Amino acid sequence: MKKMLAIALVLMLVPFSAFGLEMLEDATLDTVTGQAGVSIATDVTMDIHFDTIAWGDSDGLDADNTDSAGWVGITDLDITNMNIKIRQDYALAGLYDQIQLFTIDVATTDLGQTYVHMILGTQQVTFDSMDGVVELGANTDLGDVLGDFYIGTFALYMNPDSFVDIMAHGDAGVTINFGVSIDSISMAAMSWGDADGIGTGTIDGLVYNGDGDATNNLFTTAGYVGLSGAFIDDLAVSGKLLIDVATVDFAAVAATAYFDSNADGVVDLPEAYLLGIYAQMFATGYDIGTSAVLMQFNDLKVTMASFSADVVLASNNTLTAGAGTLGSVYAAGMDVTMNGWVGIFAH
Repeated sequence: MKKMLAIALVLMLVPFSAFGLEMLEDATLDTVTGQAGVSIATDVTMDIHFDTIAWGDSDGLDADNTDSAGWVGITDLDITNMNIKIRQDYALAGLYDQIQLFTIDVATTDLGQTYVHMILGTQQVTFDSMDGVVELGANTDLGDVLGDFYIGTFALYMNPDSFVDIMAHGDAGVTINFGVSIDSISMAAMSWGDADGIGTGTIDGLVYNGDGDATNNLFTTAGYVGLSGAFIDDLAVSGKLLIDVATVDFAAVAATAYFDSNADGVVDLPEAYLLGIYAQMFATGYDIGTSAVLMQFNDLKVTMASFSADVVLASNNTLTAGAGTLGSVYAAGMDVTMNGWVGIFAH
């Protein structure tokens, strides 16, 4: 399972280069022995379509089947003219000595730690548009439309210093060190809307059905709200993420690692706080599975120099028809550092 998870992470990183990893400590990198090395140069253009991508719950809210299955997903997902290649601005400026290809190396430090080191490269990722319909349903056919989303003229530019390290921890488990820097992300438009307005029905006795009659066609025109001209400057991710898949012995956790083991009102084992609470809930009969994906954040930091966009209402998803600007949003100097655990259990 962990091998598949690591492979999936690598595949996600190759096309989007959207995450990165922090370097191993300098002392551990003083001496490394390379085992393999691959450099990849791309200029790939693709159109991507999915009829349906969905997530479902086979028993709904209750295990006693008072509720039936439910699904949520995206239909008619289209990504048009996605292109992944070496940054054009570096090439046009003649900065060939600063261009970095996407590289993968496997190495072992002098302390015996083997890891995969990926340099994400001087990449740019662009696409003309991404759009789809978000729906709910009792099965994978979905059918209950929540709304439409759209992203137009997207461009992401990676900093050439971005990299990722992936290694094992303990007897089994994945540690990921992030050290990613994205110079900029821009979108001409990012919107959410309703293609048929309110739809058909009756409000306060007024029938609206989209039949062309002006008196009955007041609410059936599409409407969208979103961000126009969105721009993110200097987004970076650094720090560690540890991932384990485990089955928890809640009886042992409750006996030996409860977060307030001596009942003095002080969290004496903060690293076991989450599992301690789960263990006590499990002991009282709470419906929670014993197997889980456990993720630990170790000084995982996200920083951003600035973000700006206009907030717009319009009658089309590109926010250009009948558009009205509600205002502008701006944020700068974001710095978020995360520590702690997240446990994902079934119930």
